[in-house]
Amino acid sequence: MTINTITPEIYRSLEKIRQKPIKQLIEPLLLIDTQDPITKIINNLLESNTYDVFGLLKNKIFSISILDILSIRDIDNAKLASNLKYIPSVSSDQNLGYVAQAMSKYRLRSIPIMEDGDVIGQISSKSICNVIDNSKTLNISSSDIMSSNLLSAKPDEKISFVRTLMQKNRIDHVPIIDNSLKGMVTSFHLLTSLGHSERIGRESYRVEKINRLDQQVIGIADHDVIISNVDENVNSIIKLMRNTNSSYSLISDKQNGVMGIITYSDILGLLGERISDDSPIYIMGLPDDPHEAQLVKSKFIKLVQFLKKMRPDIQESRCKIKIKDIKGKKMRYELSVNILTTKENYAFSINGWELPIIFDNIKNSLQKRLTSDLNRKQKRQRESERYRQ
Repeated sequence: MTINTITPEIYRSLEKIRQKPIKQLIEPLLLIDTQDPITKIINNLLESNTYDVFGLLKNKIFSISILDILSIRDIDNAKLASNLKYIPSVSSDQNLGYVAQAMSKYRLRSIPIMEDGDVIGQISSKSICNVIDNSKTLNISSSDIMSSNLLSAKPDEKISFVRTLMQKNRIDHVPIIDNSLKGMVTSFHLLTSLGHSERIGRESYRVEKINRLDQQVIGIADHDVIISNVDENVNSIIKLMRNTNSSYSLISDKQNGVMGIITYSDILGLLGERISDDSPIYIMGLPDDPHEAQLVKSKFIKLVQFLKKMRPDIQESRCKIKIKDIKGKKMRYELSVNILTTKENYAFSINGWELPIIFDNIKNSLQKRLTSDLNRKQKRQRESERYRQ
């Protein structure tokens, strides 16, 4: 497997995409009402094959996604008003770079566009990825952007197990693996299996839903799994996802099997902001507050500078910040860091409420990992020298 960096030429090409206005990519969207029952929203999502829907309340945009619904314990009696998630909107004069940052941070596949207090449409991650693909200038392989910390389930696990796995880890894709790949379950598959049917009574539905949760997950898995080679070009993967109407592509090679996954979110990560030219450093999902954003940039630059003392061969560093949970005005973040050296790719992901503390924890984890690798290398060198003597 080859790990490549984003060259200055590729970054300049991506910069043209970042600055591209979003006006030509506006799509229609379906607005929901706060009085709509959750069951109606489920039916809307399933019928339109949509991941998230939006509404307007007191000039604020709210959203609810499939994953949000799967996290609701009592779907039948749940009220939409108590499960709202407020998100930012964008205006039609903003560029793709800004929109991609917002979508990545808030875990959205689409984001509403507002003009003069009215919602005029949305822009989707799929449309942005199509723009990236149409640029036809990306010499980037799947291994460069894939998420490698892939969680899986066995075929005989219950559907309830996979639902909990998705809820706790805020993921939408769980491959089914038992020595070899058996299938893929997405949050859409789960919602389909648990979806409310208007043709049966409420009590009958509740009993049926409980029974479904106890069934083996392989029963709802898609056996026609979308999969790409580890060295395949990102443009090819975007085309594959578009042509199969898929939200993912698993990444594998013959020797190691399934190694990771690429979703639209991973592809949008290519539009992250470059904050240093000295061994390139990229950040996706910076905080809205300028002071906090500058603090995050400073923290990550210092982290990379510290690590370079241990690994001078660091070629590129990437950081992705996502909001995992919102409680009042507090946000719980998921911070993922990838450090690319000439030989290895170090990847860590940590959750927490305070970004400075999360960076400190990442620093400690990476320091331990690098120290351990260095000690093993020195031990092998000593043993090799003794052998030659």
